[in-house]
Amino acid sequence: TIFLDEIGEMPLHLQAKLLRVLQDYEVRPLGSERSTWVDIRVVAATNQHLESSVEQGKFRKDLYYRLSVIMLTIPPLRDRAEDIPGMVHRLIEHYQMKIGKDIKGVTEAAMQALCQYGWPGNVRELMNVIERAILLCQSEIISVTDLPYIFHEPASFPSPLAMPGALMSDSWKGKTLPEVRELILDQVDREYLTMMLRQTRG
Repeated sequence: TIFLDEIGEMPLHLQAKLLRVLQDYEVRPLGSERSTWVDIRVVAATNQHLESSVEQGKFRKDLYYRLSVIMLTIPPLRDRAEDIPGMVHRLIEHYQMKIGKDIKGVTEAAMQALCQYGWPGNVRELMNVIERAILLCQSEIISVTDLPYIFHEPASFPSPLAMPGALMSDSWKGKTLPEVRELILDQVDREYLTMMLRQTRG
């Protein structure tokens, strides 16, 4: 079995070679003068609309029909939020073995935040978020604070500019002027980045 990811991005000259293999069941290894018979099954995947690519001349029609014997259409992650909890637990099992950390699961609040997110990056984005959370997690349970800022509740990071009390001298006691300046700049940076992540959906 051969798995081909992003088949829709394959150049036309490679599409022709793949079609020849699927039609003749033969391949010619590099440097060889003879073709070798092969018995293969191809599983191809893409996030592109291949029918449109065929109409635009970017994908060969004959290869499309050769590959589309059985087609499965998987909806984007945003349309199947009920699958997210199971995927999260499976990804935790995978990445904790890869990273070498013992993670038991996620908090209810973190799971809710993951299920309510729009996932513009689809499954790959979910994989990155879980791997990052495992790397940053300081306990056995992943919490909201282990997730990127886009998943945090707005109230978790009040704006220092919108809340003057946060800038009053009570929070400056025992600090030098450079330390206070760094503290305020860190708050402003965090608030601005949080705002931009929400606006751009990560």
